[in-house]
Amino acid sequence: MPKVNIRMRTQSKKEPKVPEEWISWKLKKTFLISLIIVTVILIVAIVTLLVCSHILHGFVTVTNRPYIGLTWTSVPSFMFNIYGVCMTMVVTAFSFRQPFIELKDGAVARKSIALDYGSYFPGRNVYEAGQNGHRHLAVSFLLSSLLTMIIGPLAAHLMSEEAYTQREGVDLSQNQALFATYGLNDSLGWDLAPVIGLTSATTVYGGTYSQWIDKDRVYLNFSTPTLQKGNISRAQVEANTTAYFAELNCDVLNTDNADNHWRIEPDETNGNTGIFFTNTTDRGCSWITSFKITQGFTTYMQTASNVSCGSFDGSDSTGRLIIVGAHIENLQPSQLTILSCVPTYWASNGSLKVDLNSGQLYSIRGFNQDEATQSYYQIWMGVMAATAFVFVAGLALL
Repeated sequence: MPKVNIRMRTQSKKEPKVPEEWISWKLKKTFLISLIIVTVILIVAIVTLLVCSHILHGFVTVTNRPYIGLTWTSVPSFMFNIYGVCMTMVVTAFSFRQPFIELKDGAVARKSIALDYGSYFPGRNVYEAGQNGHRHLAVSFLLSSLLTMIIGPLAAHLMSEEAYTQREGVDLSQNQALFATYGLNDSLGWDLAPVIGLTSATTVYGGTYSQWIDKDRVYLNFSTPTLQKGNISRAQVEANTTAYFAELNCDVLNTDNADNHWRIEPDETNGNTGIFFTNTTDRGCSWITSFKITQGFTTYMQTASNVSCGSFDGSDSTGRLIIVGAHIENLQPSQLTILSCVPTYWASNGSLKVDLNSGQLYSIRGFNQDEATQSYYQIWMGVMAATAFVFVAGLALL
């Protein structure tokens, strides 16, 4: 009898497939890891720029093109705004998902179906998250608000233009002498009116000094250097040069001294006019000067000069500037004053610092003087008259 194998088919029951939990693409690993990488890159970039700026006095040279300045403010602000939007998206996605997590765990309605963090204003959502025990959301809401309201606008000042001092050597050409030397008997041929006008305008009336002159010295000029291209401001040029200046050593003479004589010679035709004479001696130098007494005037001042008074105080040749002032009424002088000044002339080498604006040399900023040497050029004889005029004009204003 044949054998019959009976096989029984059994159908296995599979467990029903549980659907996967839905997660927003903003909370998936790919997006979160990408955001973390961007965060690290931003931190490294900011630290690198800070270090480079400190060591190199900035990380790029700014030109004078106008749109460049807009780039330093707009690009960082734009980047941080985009970064802030991404962070806000992630935080918002976490806040929308939190009620469903609480619902799955069987939480009360206040923490699940009735919870909507998106309906709260910034700041209130931080408080509500803390009250509901969602501390990670409270911190996230706080950081997101700071990033949006504070860090974004401040990013416009992350990079800014700032001036720094840079010293570079340049080639300059310079005069070798201020003026040529004239002989004692040669005619200078000068028109001293511009000299007197410039000196009185600056010394007496407080005008602006011209180039290569300040209140104490006149300098040998040098050429204007060519600067490198770029946005350069407040440029200064410093170079070695020679400065010339003069000093006055003045004494008020005693009119009662026997060496200082004065007399008045009346006019025979008019008893109220005449000539006032002085014959004085000061520090080994004698001179005679005079001025006319005019009817109707009572205050007088006269200047004179003597350019060949011999040696004095180490100088082989010196001169005198003489100022005589008096109040005269009825041919009787009162308040008679005789001022005698010894002018000395000096030259000094040193380092001159001059402002350079718009490719031109302008105001003098300072002069570091080396040892000065006294000199006596014949050219100074012509300058003595101008010096006396300005000095007297200053006294008259006082």
